[in-house]
Amino acid sequence: MEPLSPVAHEDSLQRRLAALVASRGVGLQIGSDVLHAAGEILSQWLPPGLWVLVCDSQTWRVAGKRLHQHLSGDVQVLRLSPRVGHTQVTAGDQEVSMLRSDLQQQRVSGAIAVGSGTINDLTRAACDELDLPYVVVPTAPSMNGYLSASVALLVEGVKTTHPCRAPRGCLVDGDVLAAAPATMRGAGYGDLRSRATSCADWALSHILTGTPFVPDALNLVRDADEMIEGIGPALARAEAPATIRLMGGLLLSGLAMDVAGTSAPSSGAEHLVSHYLD
Repeated sequence: MEPLSPVAHEDSLQRRLAALVASRGVGLQIGSDVLHAAGEILSQWLPPGLWVLVCDSQTWRVAGKRLHQHLSGDVQVLRLSPRVGHTQVTAGDQEVSMLRSDLQQQRVSGAIAVGSGTINDLTRAACDELDLPYVVVPTAPSMNGYLSASVALLVEGVKTTHPCRAPRGCLVDGDVLAAAPATMRGAGYGDLRSRATSCADWALSHILTGTPFVPDALNLVRDADEMIEGIGPALARAEAPATIRLMGGLLLSGLAMDVAGTSAPSSGAEHLVSHYLD
């Protein structure tokens, strides 16, 4: 049998990603210029009623405003602000408490997180506490936790990880991702390239201490690595197809953690160092 062509192989990985996401009860729409269909797509994932679009000033500009224009019905906008003396919103327990209070007061039926790591972690944590469904609209291919069932928060100044429910769906617009700062695209690319060391740490822990090891999760990490093979130059040029492939790889990497039941496939010694730096 002849090997798959690069395009056919990429399509195969995309189909596998879609099937894996669907098997976990999560919707996924990924492609270029998909925000225009957001109303129809999100109505399949969220119950009718009042929705709240959670963002900050930057993610409102890059995607939130355009998304809001394509949503019909009652959709409120909640823009989060940084702490005094800070330039960016913090993913901390204080912010979760304030967001939870705002969502309770408005009696919402669902939330839409528009942003990257911080906005998604805050929305995920607040909605988990309220037993409220939410969806994700990523604004940067910067991390692999968009579909995660866990959240990383600063609690009394220390970054901690807590279990949370996964989103109902993820709407990925390649044009939005391509407009993200180069540092954010680089962060996502570096995040995936570090998986070689995290999986090596995991395998070593299995050999030395008997830590459970799940080969299927390792295969997902390998698929993620294949999905971003050769995209470096196009990613540097901020081409939408390259950012879509990067996001696909990040989502596969995130699913590997769910399959393994641990963050080990995506979080080794290098991740601990990054948390200490945070």
